[in-house]
Amino acid sequence: MQAIQFNTKITGTILKIPAMFRNLVNRNATIIVLYDEDENETKPSHIKKTTEQFFSICGIWENREITKQSIRQKSWRNRS
Repeated sequence: MQAIQFNTKITGTILKIPAMFRNLVNRNATIIVLYDEDENETKPSHIKKTTEQFFSICGIWENREITKQSIRQKSWRNRS
C-alpha cells in the first residue's frame, strides 16, 4: 500500500485531487480526512454531553497516589 498526502478543499461531496495524482483515477483508495475544527461549529449534543460528563469527574483522582502496584495491593490483599 502506498500513501500520499495533499491539502484540498471539500466542496459538497467532491474531493479535488491534485493533477500530480490523476494517474490514480479508477484505483481503490482508503481516504482519511483530517480537518481543522471551526471554533464556532456546534458539536452534536451526545458528544458535548459525553465530554462534559468526562471532565466533571476528572477531579476525583486529584491528590491520590495511584500506581499499578498500589492497585494490585488493594485488589489482592486477601490472597497474601
